[in-house]
This record gives sequence, C-alpha cells and structure tokens, in this order.
Amino acid sequence: MSSRWSAAMVARGAHLVVVGSLVVLCCTGAWAQQGALATLQARAAQGNAESQFLLGSMYSAGTVVDQDDVEAVRWFLRSAEQGYVQSFLPLADAYLSGLGTTQDFVNAHRWFNIAAARL
Repeated sequence: MSSRWSAAMVARGAHLVVVGSLVVLCCTGAWAQQGALATLQARAAQGNAESQFLLGSMYSAGTVVDQDDVEAVRWFLRSAEQGYVQSFLPLADAYLSGLGTTQDFVNAHRWFNIAAARL
C-alpha cells in the first residue's frame, strides 16, 4: 500500500461504499414497495377479490400500510361478498371480536358457517 493511503482511509472509503449501496437498495425497495401497493390498491378498487383480501390482510397486520382495522374489515367484506374463501374467517373474527366494526354475533355466525361450508 502506498504511503498516501493509510489503512484507516481505505477502511473509511470501504465503509462509505457499503453505506451508499445500502441507501440505494433501501430506497429502491421502498419505491418498488410503493409501486406494488399502488397496483394492489388499483386492482382491489376495480373489484379483484384476491387483491381486496390481500389489502385487508395488510391493513389488519399493519404490513406496508399503517394498521387500520376498519379498512381491513372493509376490504375483507368486499372480498367475502364475491366469494373469496380466504376472507371469510378474518371477516367472521372481526365481527365476533368487534375489531374494526361493531360487534355482531349474527354476522360472525353467518361468516363462520359460510367458511365451514366452503372450506
């Protein structure tokens, strides 16, 4: 190694390259994630039952979007009304617990029964 470059300078340069690469990867991932979310939201709004279920699941768990039980129930209901089987149980559970909607044992029973018959 030449006397111009100390080991500390080389290490600092390598550190900056790693940090810069991580920033690029993180930002690219965030942009890709936002693009995928926008596509999913558009498909859900157009009536795609699977997209509605996935969006409801994301709101329920707080994954990618802020956790919002009311939005989760809204998307689960739209999906379930189209017969998308995976949305029946989370919707029934929401009615049973009153999480994101008014507690409603009749609708909870209804969706649990539909789930049992279809699963």
